Amino acid sequence: MDWTLCTCAHGSPLRGQHSWRPVLTNHVALSLDGVINMSIPIVLPVSTDDKTRLEGRGEFVLTHGGRRVAILRDPEFYEHRKEERCSRVWGTMCAKHPHIKMVMESGDWLVGGDLQVLERIRWNDGLDQYRLTPLELKQKCKEMNAGTWPGFHASVSPP
Repeated sequence: MDWTLCTCAHGSPLRGQHSWRPVLTNHVALSLDGVINMSIPIVLPVSTDDKTRLEGRGEFVLTHGGRRVAILRDPEFYEHRKEERCSRVWGTMCAKHPHIKMVMESGDWLVGGDLQVLERIRWNDGLDQYRLTPLELKQKCKEMNAGTWPGFHASVSPP
């Protein structure tokens, strides 16, 4: 459920999966509508069967473990240029690299759109108490009377 990162806690305020224009902007360093600050595009790979089934719908529900967790609105499907994505993001096509392997085994299409998360994502792994939204972090720092607010990004997401 990597897509949840863009709508909860540290991924806020991203609105959902990237559509083609932001991905194109990222890959070719081309500014179509101004600056887009994104080193790794947030994308949702889908199979050809899923694309065929879902194309033309104004929205559809995303599920995880049989639970409805989000609604993707105004979906846009586009080709998953796997080799280009891997080369530009990681600078390699080495099949032994875990992210390259994951990308190459994923769907041949990407879908972007606005994402509405139906409830806060909980992993129930004992770490949920530390996954705070920006507003919650601000409040926590205020309660602690913190003069400095350290920030970091953990690039490893839950399984």
